[in-house]
Amino acid sequence: MIKHAKTLSIITIIFSILFELIFLSYLVNAKSTEKIVASALNQAVVQDLDGNYARVIDDKTPFYSDEDGVNALFYLPYTYYVKVLNNSGLLTHVEYGFDTDTLFDGYVPTDKLFFDDLSVDTPFPTVTLSAEKTVTLFDDKNCTKNLQYVFSGRKMKFLGHVENNGIYLCYVEYNGTTGYVKEEDLAPYSIPNHKNPLTFLPQEDDKNLNLSINGNNDNLVLKILIIACLLGAGIVALFTAFRKKPSSSIAVSGYYDENDFE
Repeated sequence: MIKHAKTLSIITIIFSILFELIFLSYLVNAKSTEKIVASALNQAVVQDLDGNYARVIDDKTPFYSDEDGVNALFYLPYTYYVKVLNNSGLLTHVEYGFDTDTLFDGYVPTDKLFFDDLSVDTPFPTVTLSAEKTVTLFDDKNCTKNLQYVFSGRKMKFLGHVENNGIYLCYVEYNGTTGYVKEEDLAPYSIPNHKNPLTFLPQEDDKNLNLSINGNNDNLVLKILIIACLLGAGIVALFTAFRKKPSSSIAVSGYYDENDFE
């Protein structure tokens, strides 16, 4: 009976360890799986967006002038939109500009776009920049080709920003000419977020409702630590079960030797 109980105990410990390993693997991979699924769903949505608007959800979304994605003109402003012309796989052909009458067409990485299904009245930024002094409008990001000079106080329309070799530049339009201006030569400015709600950011209510799978990193770390402790305890118990052997000696109490009283 003791032998059967020991075997059953060992089997139970083994299955407990296997279950903990499987569950730990699930927790670690749950977030990465969720991101992959969300990205795939978002890309599927973008493919059906022709003629609609897709949102820029970070400040490192490049706007390419060519369909091969080689010549990046600038980074699009965070929280604003581009108008989708058609999806061509890794890059989506879009329109972007100052208003619906002044548009430039280019290409944006498809996985950088987000469709929030909101009404979009003013998709593009309407920000003007002012020259603090006579500045140079350059044709390239390396600031080697001079297009023209822009006198102090003149207004330029903002399109995007870029950083090149430690120099921060704005891509602007001035009197029908587009080019780069060094940010240090401009009067202080700010680009406000688009007025639409930032629905692409994690919602606090959603976090509270989905802590079991979609909880924050602290909860995930806590779960991993708890399971790691249980796993360690299981391994110790298993090791102890294999090491422990029943005693083969029998304790003798009150043993009488007739020679003791001779």
